[in-house]
Formats: sequence, C-alpha cells, structure tokens
Amino acid sequence: MPRELLREADGSVRFVPVAELEALRGEHYEASNVSLEEAAAFAVPGLHGEALEIEAVFDAAASPDAVFGLRVRTSADGSEYTEISYSSALGVVMMNRDHSGAGAGGISTAPLVPLAEGTVKLRLFVDASSVELFANDGVRTITNRIYPDKESRGVHFFTEGTNVVLKSLQAWRLKESGIR
Repeated sequence: MPRELLREADGSVRFVPVAELEALRGEHYEASNVSLEEAAAFAVPGLHGEALEIEAVFDAAASPDAVFGLRVRTSADGSEYTEISYSSALGVVMMNRDHSGAGAGGISTAPLVPLAEGTVKLRLFVDASSVELFANDGVRTITNRIYPDKESRGVHFFTEGTNVVLKSLQAWRLKESGIR
C-alpha cells in the first residue's frame, strides 16, 4: 500500500495512504450514530466484498470498559474472520488473525490514545490476502497477511463489555487496479 509520511509540529510522524488510492473507490456505503449492543453484531446491508476501504469512527470516551471494532472477511457461519478492535481499558488497538483462514494466526497490538474528541478512528484497506490499518489518521499502523476462503466476504461491527456508538462509517468497494 503506497503511503505518505507526515511529520507533525511536535516531531512525531504519521503514515497515511496516498490520496491517489481514492481513484479505486467504487460503490459507497455509510452509516452514522449506530448504537452497537454487546453480543449483537451489526452489518451494513450490502457491505461485503474481497476488496474494501472502511473508515469507522467510534465513541471511545462514552465506553471506558469496552472492546469494540469490526470483523472483516467474515464467513457466512461466522467461524472465519479477521478482527480489528480497540480496548478502551488498555488503550490498545489490535488485529487478531487467529480465525483468518489458512496460514499463521497471531495478534498484533499497538498503543493508541483516543483523538481529542474521545473518538477512535479505524481506517482499513482489505483485499484478497492483506489487511492494512491506519488508526487515528495514521498515528498507528498495522499490516498483516491473511488467507481466508474466497467466500468469506462479510463485514460485522461489534462491542464487548458495554454498548458503544459507531459515530460514523464510510466504506467503499474497491475496483481492481490492474496492478499485479
């Protein structure tokens, strides 16, 4: 994934996807102010696929004990998925590949402080064999390979511990770039 390196005034750096990737955006999906309830997965009608861009903003301040996020490349029976989550109590963003299909599993973690308004922004690029996460506008990034079944194409949002609000969701199916 082509990235741009940004240097902040305080000397910190962020990695963000290059703006040219927006040319790959196809069918658009959105939602706002969705109350996610514990043990009840939420799916946006029609949002599924092998290649997606997803930007989800969660209200972390209102849910200090929650673990919330989304599962991508989910199978119809829910047994296969890659989970991207945030733990409010631990202040950690995670990518769990233990149910991602063939190949090695594992959990990647990175510390993450919510944005000034108490939100956590998870921007993902998902394709046939990878998931790239840009958390809080590139403050933290995690990239992993996954090898799910071709039919595992679902996207589900979830919370554990307490309810949480999905403040906004913007998602696109991505067109093939022709690059191999």
